[in-house]
Amino acid sequence: MSEVEVPRIRSRDGNGSINFSSKLIPPYLRRSKSIDAWVAYAYLKGISERDMA
Repeated sequence: MSEVEVPRIRSRDGNGSINFSSKLIPPYLRRSKSIDAWVAYAYLKGISERDMA
């Protein structure tokens, strides 16, 4: 097999750390509001973790 080189694109600031910013996901987002709404709905309907598995 032959080797394939893939270029790495990195964005570095002045002190050498790598920065990444997404245009789709806001910074520091841990979970979406729709997941919070679904958890509340499932709780009110009595759906347990066992029912989902």
